[in-house]
Amino acid sequence: MSLGGLYGPHDGSAPAEQYLSNLMGPAGRVLCIAIGNSGGQTIHAFSTLVQETGDGSNLDDTPVMVFWAYPVQGMNIGVSVVELWYPAGQNVQWRVVWPIQGSRQAGPWLGTTTSTQQATIASGPLQNVQLEMHSEIPYNDGRNVVNYGYVVVQSPQAGPFLGGYPFFIQLKGAGVPVHAWHIMRDMGAFVPAQVFIDSQVTPPAKLIEPDDNYTAATPGTAGKVITVGSYVTKVNWTDIDGALQTQPFATLGAISGFSSKGPRRDGASTVEQQKPDVTAPGEAVISALSSVLTQRPRSDIERDGVHQKMQGTSMSSPMVTGLCALMLSKNSSLTNEQVKTILRTTARDAGPAGWDGTWGAGKIDAVAALNAVQGGQRTPGDVNNDGVVDSRDAIKVLRHIGGQETLTGDDLAAANINGDGAVDNADVDAILGKAVGL
Repeated sequence: MSLGGLYGPHDGSAPAEQYLSNLMGPAGRVLCIAIGNSGGQTIHAFSTLVQETGDGSNLDDTPVMVFWAYPVQGMNIGVSVVELWYPAGQNVQWRVVWPIQGSRQAGPWLGTTTSTQQATIASGPLQNVQLEMHSEIPYNDGRNVVNYGYVVVQSPQAGPFLGGYPFFIQLKGAGVPVHAWHIMRDMGAFVPAQVFIDSQVTPPAKLIEPDDNYTAATPGTAGKVITVGSYVTKVNWTDIDGALQTQPFATLGAISGFSSKGPRRDGASTVEQQKPDVTAPGEAVISALSSVLTQRPRSDIERDGVHQKMQGTSMSSPMVTGLCALMLSKNSSLTNEQVKTILRTTARDAGPAGWDGTWGAGKIDAVAALNAVQGGQRTPGDVNNDGVVDSRDAIKVLRHIGGQETLTGDDLAAANINGDGAVDNADVDAILGKAVGL
């Protein structure tokens, strides 16, 4: 899968993620998902809140997250959305403070009940920009693990550009971990990497510094899937005009700057929480050129005119998918967990020793992974897997052809002794021939 977003609890519990994990039950099923391309962007902020003094009337009284509300140049609408996630049952309060003419205005404190508040900026350069602030407390019977809130800043049709004006989220609580993600920034337009604002730009006394950790995209945080990051294996190519091109800011063997980082919001103590699982080549990869669906600069088109340079975890996850397919072709009875274990244990470690949130378990090693696959070495024709090819194997094939039983997996592969892709009477003749030494 090469899709995803930053919405949701980031812990594998979203319905789509549970559905995908449940699909991985039977042997022979593996799903690889791109981790996302949010590396290097300050779209995540985290703090464990401490007890505060004061009533929060001053921005310096409480921990504060600050984010830009970005415009969409050339369009008549701009939207920014921030999601907050924090443990249920905790006393967390938060509110939004926004700019007005020559001052700031604060919204109501939220977080202790399910509540939706709306506001329209009445004056200043952002006049008529609309805000929606919502806190969600889904259950009160112990089922809920996390609560969440969201903030939407939207410039109406033909309204003012949001223009990079800072919006503030104040938080109050004691000992409570709070994560925030800026999940919608640009509706397709270019947005600079700085989304949440750090202390080099904005000076509130208790500013929560942003980072690009915990940015694995949903549904890549699903527990059973294999989540893939990207590293650099190519930095140069010759374009269609014969010019040598260089991938900017790329270093051979290094992690791709765009590769999103883990772990999941709920920690990194289990394999399911440790995202990414592995990394694979995903930057400056030479791939198929579509003259219909892609408009590429000539500098990205390879010299042969039918390939192009591309990058993203959408390129690295197919690399791992292909390797998983090879592993299953060697032993189709492997489970998703077994495939994941082999990939992780044979990966070449990079970064800190062991798993880490940037590299996962390391760079995939295709040869080592394939060599680690056991079983699946069935002799052609040995349908019943008893070590010999004889009439009993021919009988099983006949029963399969006649519909009395169904061969699957390695049994089916062994039945196709002549390798023509079909299990039929020709295979029965070949098995009987092999049984008598012909």
